[in-house]
Amino acid sequence: MICGEFAVTFAQSGQIMSKSFMGKIAAAFKRRAFSNITWGEVTAYCLLFLLQDFVLYMPEVVMGRVDGKYLEMIWWDAVILLIVSVPCWYVVFRKFRDRPLRFRFRLHLILIPLFWGAWVAGTHIFNLLTDRHVMSGIHFLRSVFPVVVYYLQCFSLLHVYNFFIEREAQMKKEKELADAAFRSEINALKAQIQPHFLFNTLNSISASVPIEQEPTRELIARLADTFRYSLYCTEHEWVPLKEEIRYIRTMLELEHSRFRERLAFSISPLNGSENVLIPAMLLQPVVENAIRHGISPSINGAASI
Repeated sequence: MICGEFAVTFAQSGQIMSKSFMGKIAAAFKRRAFSNITWGEVTAYCLLFLLQDFVLYMPEVVMGRVDGKYLEMIWWDAVILLIVSVPCWYVVFRKFRDRPLRFRFRLHLILIPLFWGAWVAGTHIFNLLTDRHVMSGIHFLRSVFPVVVYYLQCFSLLHVYNFFIEREAQMKKEKELADAAFRSEINALKAQIQPHFLFNTLNSISASVPIEQEPTRELIARLADTFRYSLYCTEHEWVPLKEEIRYIRTMLELEHSRFRERLAFSISPLNGSENVLIPAMLLQPVVENAIRHGISPSINGAASI
């Protein structure tokens, strides 16, 4: 029984350590190596070219014509291909990453000959430095097809990977936009619910005010009217002039109850312009600033609007 419990505990601790170790590896691969490229992408990029090179020489391996020198040649060939592919990768997936896919496909028609030429130059320099047999003209021509196929295979896989990365980023952006729209809709509903709650509260307060305090009840009713008009303006960008004037009159009546004889106001007749549409709340800041800067600072002074 004790041995069984010990085995279970040991297995659980092993799983925890394994998950922790794998989590550290995953976190390391997600770290940025440079720019917006992660170490995981760098590792996958290198492994892609190494595996592609070994696949290219797989027939030689199957036929048993492989020795240590041949494996070394495969290794250095993969390294050369990897080095000369980096500028091509940078041009296609970084320099012109925002250009249409058709443009980038056409760009490969220019990069493939450059890729092959760079590989030939790199292989020639490597053979000279290691005292190997220098490739002849016929060998250079024979290398065109496998190198081009190698390029197409590797960059096809890179295009597929890039497509999934862009698709994932697009889906994430769409989700963020949907969440933002949802939050905005919820906030709009809250903005509609809260004023209604305030209206009901003001009505309840007004109903509880004794009849003897009728002026107080009128003030509460005017305050409710101002909130009601503010809610109306959130739903209408343009309002009739008569509605704006009615709101201004209510606001001035509220301010008059505060300043008493210090504030006097009069509103000229509209003379047939009652239904002219104006931007909502256009006159409110003008009147508010007139009260704030013309009457509020003065202790004994009075003003008329």
